[in-house]
Amino acid sequence: MPVKMTTFFPRSTAGPLAFVLLTALLGSCGPAADTAPAQARNVILFIGDGMSVSTVTAARIFAGQAEGLAGEEYSLAFERFPHLALVKTYNTNQQVPDSAGTATAMVTGHKTRAGVLSVGPEARRRHCAEALAHPLTTIAEIAAAHGKEVGIVSTTRITHATPAALYAHSPERDWEDDRFLPESEYAAGCRDIARQLADSPPGLLDVVLGGGRRAFFGPGHGGVRAGSDDDLVEDWLGRTAVM
Repeated sequence: MPVKMTTFFPRSTAGPLAFVLLTALLGSCGPAADTAPAQARNVILFIGDGMSVSTVTAARIFAGQAEGLAGEEYSLAFERFPHLALVKTYNTNQQVPDSAGTATAMVTGHKTRAGVLSVGPEARRRHCAEALAHPLTTIAEIAAAHGKEVGIVSTTRITHATPAALYAHSPERDWEDDRFLPESEYAAGCRDIARQLADSPPGLLDVVLGGGRRAFFGPGHGGVRAGSDDDLVEDWLGRTAVM
């Protein structure tokens, strides 16, 4: 399946290296007319977590000097793409951004608070009722609603803030499994991030590859969830099987 458009977004935030691959079959699958502009069949959102402008500059100089050049005049592979853009992401409540708020900005188009996933800035961190009242629609949900296939690939935990922003709506990025979700917030209607993935609507995610399996299993299966026999992977597979 050829990729017609590749978009790279650097952003400034601390955190582990994480890549999110969002593949949406956008546009027509048939051949375009000779007079029509080419349309993208697929979109890949590739996130280098913590990859700020200064980080890219350092990488460019290092790579250039490794080739025997001064460094600054070197161009990294993605800098030679036919189209480039600089995207500014930030949090609405603090100057040093975090992965949750900035990933939310990328996948929803809305700036929001630090520490929250795909909920609006009206929702305070760790306030379940406010988060439920202000959900943001993600690009994954938009693609799935149009019958497109969506997948996530991450080198970090799949419940980490950067990939989780695509499928989870949470006022707290650290609610990765139910050990960290307060009973009062569960009673208010919030669910942990792993449970949200397992309970995601059929068709929202077709491929999920990443780490952090412990958040999906109880101790009986080598995980850390509260229920000894919890197996959210089996739950998710059961839901996708009904498509």
